[in-house]
Order: sequence, then structure tokens, then C-alpha cells
Amino acid sequence: MYIGLIDKYGTLVGTATNSKLTIQIDASYKNSSEAKTYAPTVAGTTNFFSERGVFKIENLQFTGTPGANYKLKFFTDAIDMNKPSNKEVAKRGSKGGFLESTSTSSSSEDSMIDFSLDLQVRKC
Repeated sequence: MYIGLIDKYGTLVGTATNSKLTIQIDASYKNSSEAKTYAPTVAGTTNFFSERGVFKIENLQFTGTPGANYKLKFFTDAIDMNKPSNKEVAKRGSKGGFLESTSTSSSSEDSMIDFSLDLQVRKC
């Protein structure tokens, strides 16, 4: 899977290199009794670095309870949330903002952006 960094004009940010992307399991699965049968795990590489504005996601394996729904969270420091134009786009969310759902962390040190990917594990 590839994830590209796109600016507000829809152009790939080819100068973005060595930005970090981290993938984690969203803790909201704990609310589902069916999802608790087998705890979800992410194995392999979970930290990736951009090259010319693109993250190449590889060597990542996800397992969980068959038939259950999960969500993977992606966190990146690639977008500078100190810039007013980025704050404005982030407020718009799915109406033209950063990917599907966007929020910033409370850490003033990292100011990370996150988005999620819904997964449904097929039944056996």
C-alpha cells in the first residue's frame, strides 16, 4: 500500500522526505465482545518514513477475531500544524481536509496528524 502526501492544491509533495508514519490498532475494538475472542495484533514493521512524499507500507500483518471489525490508526508528523493554512484545511475534515478523519495530538512537541482505516476480518 502507498500513502502520498498531497498539498491543498492536490499536488504530491515530492520534497517531503523522512517524515514518519506510525500504524497502531485503535483501542475502540475493546467495546465489542466478538472482537475480544482473539486480541488483534499488528506484526512486522509499524513505522515508515516518506521518500519524495510517499510512504510505502510493506511487511505489515494484521490478525484478529474472524468476522470482527477493527480500525487501524495512522499517525504522521508530515504535516506542519503550526502553519495557518494547514490548520484551516484540518478543520474542514472530510469535506476537503486531510484524508477521512483528522485530528491533532495534544502533544505540542510532535503535533501529529492521525487518520484511520476500517478493517473487517473475514469469517472462516
